[in-house]
Amino acid sequence: MRILLTNDDGIAAAGINALLPVLCELGEVSIVAPDRERSATGHGITVQ
Repeated sequence: MRILLTNDDGIAAAGINALLPVLCELGEVSIVAPDRERSATGHGITVQ
């Protein structure tokens, strides 16, 4: 089974570290996460 693990809290987040070993026992895990915490970034605006 292929599993995609993703979040918006960053690659070093506790949730990823807790889930990864468990999910690896179930299948092939790919992780997609930002390099740092980015929660609520989608609600941001850019002003120039």
